[in-house]
Amino acid sequence: MRKAIYLMLLLCSGIMMGQTIKVKKSDNNIIEAPAIINGVGPFMFIVDTGASECSIPTYVFNTLVKIGAIKRDDMLIDRAYKLADGSISTNARFIVRELRLGDMILKDVSFSINPSVDAPFLLGQNVFGRYKTMKIDFINGIIKLEK
Repeated sequence: MRKAIYLMLLLCSGIMMGQTIKVKKSDNNIIEAPAIINGVGPFMFIVDTGASECSIPTYVFNTLVKIGAIKRDDMLIDRAYKLADGSISTNARFIVRELRLGDMILKDVSFSINPSVDAPFLLGQNVFGRYKTMKIDFINGIIKLEK
């Protein structure tokens, strides 16, 4: 009986803890997290809660296609995005079948392909919006996500 109660407490505490992502804060206060796209990487992504969708630069997309990590069937319909400066950009999109953030594995995450040469890697709301709460712990360098 005691073992069963202990096991239940362990299971419940794991559920309550949620998922965590190890992050780092740059000198200009940009929060970044390493992620693996379809088994390739890691790539350092900016945590951008203002981005509606994850994004990668074109040159990385082209490399992922070339090595077979992204297939023709993964392509989605293009979408228009309103950027922070107010301009509109229409970008090609695709599905990442497996996005690994630390120990977390997310399936079927949509990404846009940013045509800008110096475009950053962005983790957007289509990742964080899958969770009820998101807490950033700057001291311990983690993001805690809870369903």
